[in-house]
Parts: sequence; structure tokens; C-alpha cells
Amino acid sequence: MQDSACLMLQDQDNEVKSLPVLYQQLTMQQDKMWRGRLAPTPSGYLHSGNLMNFLLNWLLLRSINGEIGLRIDDMDLTRSRPQYVEAIFQTLDWLGLDWDFGPQTVAEQETFSFVNFQLPLRQLSERLLDNGQAYACGCSRKELLNYSVYPGFCRERQNEWLPKKSALRFAAKAESNEQFADDWVIWRRDDLAGYHLGSVWQDQQDQINLILRGADLIESSRFQKVLAKSLDFSEFTAAQIWHHPLIEHPQGGKLSKSAGAQAEPIFQSGLSAKMVIQQCANWLSLTDSRVDKLGTATELLDSFCNHIIR
Repeated sequence: MQDSACLMLQDQDNEVKSLPVLYQQLTMQQDKMWRGRLAPTPSGYLHSGNLMNFLLNWLLLRSINGEIGLRIDDMDLTRSRPQYVEAIFQTLDWLGLDWDFGPQTVAEQETFSFVNFQLPLRQLSERLLDNGQAYACGCSRKELLNYSVYPGFCRERQNEWLPKKSALRFAAKAESNEQFADDWVIWRRDDLAGYHLGSVWQDQQDQINLILRGADLIESSRFQKVLAKSLDFSEFTAAQIWHHPLIEHPQGGKLSKSAGAQAEPIFQSGLSAKMVIQQCANWLSLTDSRVDKLGTATELLDSFCNHIIR
């Protein structure tokens, strides 16, 4: 996805564009306000891959005079921890990033937490169930251990949905065989909204129309597009979603919070913000003669704009 000249991006339909081409196409739509978001999950400390994604989103949105928000994806309440939420704000401040909407402080995050929005998300799930676009699934993880795609055991059984005993799966296979053919969970067995339902709903609420995420989430984007269409979420259905190459672990493989890629807050790891800024400049293949002197996000933005519009 990447060559020596610039970062290459791929959408959920496998179209590939360079970052400068995407920038040009976005700026040509002068009547459109582009809105994006930083969406960290508080299930571990942010690693360098997260920071590259945040910087890329921030740089592109700021360069096209768009708006960017912060959304802390605490939908997995069993893994979310207060220290990780606090570290998110500290890391963004350390990096010098600002945002236009969403929580500005740890205290404000309590208002924005997904724990407050389980009722509307449950109502969406019930609507899909009533419309035959979702079904109850009582399969255990052990039963599905050897399957990479849900085999459809419960698809035609018409099981009664029993919260705490069964999950709800979106009938993606029936909705669109071409775009996505796996029936992912939208309401969890522990009676909480699934990640994808919550994410799509919040993006629709926030009128998000431009998302940059890692290449490992292409399948998620395909599923979310199909789900949004079934929910009549026109804003998200029309949103542009582009996927960038991943930052790999020094020992190989992708960086992952669940695998302990960052055991402490990154600002306490010995790295300086300047080092992260320059890592991003190299990742984006910026050719500004001042790249080795960049030290702040604002300076990186100037270099990014010089590179992207040349």
C-alpha cells in the first residue's frame, strides 16, 4: 500500500489513492465540512501506531479546515480502566493535539461514556431483530473456536433473544453477500452493545464523514457500511473511510494494546514528543528540508501542508 514517495491509502472497496490525491479531492468539495475523529480505546496505554493514526487524522483534517473530535471508545466496559482514560488525555496534550468536539477533560468523559447510551443502542438492536435483520445466537466461544467466519448455526433457528444468555448477530450475509458475508455480533451476550453498533451510531450522531484507520480494519469498515445502510444512517453510509499501512512491532507483527505493546504511558517510556513527531514525518515520507528539526505538531502540520500541496 505504500511506495517511497508518499503514503498510500485503501478504501473498503479496494480503491487505492495516494495521500496527496485524497487531499486534492477533498479540497475540491468546497461546500462540504469534513468531520473526523480520534477514537482511542481505553483498554491499554496508547502505542506508537495509535499516535501515527492520530497525527495523520489531525494533519489531514487541519490541512483542509475540517473539524476533528475525540471519542473514547469505552464500549468494552469489562476492559476499560480509568488510568487508561486519563493517559489518553495526557498523551494528546503531550503530543500537542487539539480537537473541536467531544470531551475536553477526564471529568467530561463521564458524560460522553458509552455506558450512558445503552438504551438507544438496544432500541436499534431490537429494531433490526424485529425487521429480520438480526437474530439471537446462543453459540459459545468454545463452539466457534475453530471457525474464522460464523458458520450460521443459529441463523435459521429463530431463537428467542434472552439477554445475558444469548447475543444478537446482524444478518450481514442476508443483507449483502458482495460487501460482507459474516454475521458479526451487534449486542453482546453480557447484555451490552457490541463495538460496531456503538461505533456506527456515534459516528452518525457526530456527522463523521471522513475516517482514517489502520489497514487491519478494512473488514470492520465493510461490515460497518452494510450495518449503517440497514439502519438508514445516511451520513455514515456516504462517509469516506481510508486505511493506512500499519506501524509494526520491532519484533514483527502489528502493535496491539491487548498484547501489551505499551506497558506504560508512552510519555514516560523515554520517547520525547519530538521523536514521535519525526517518526510521523518519516512515515509520511515528508521531504521538507526542515524535517530533522521538527519538534511540534504545529511544525509538522506546516511541513505536511508544504508536502501535500506541492
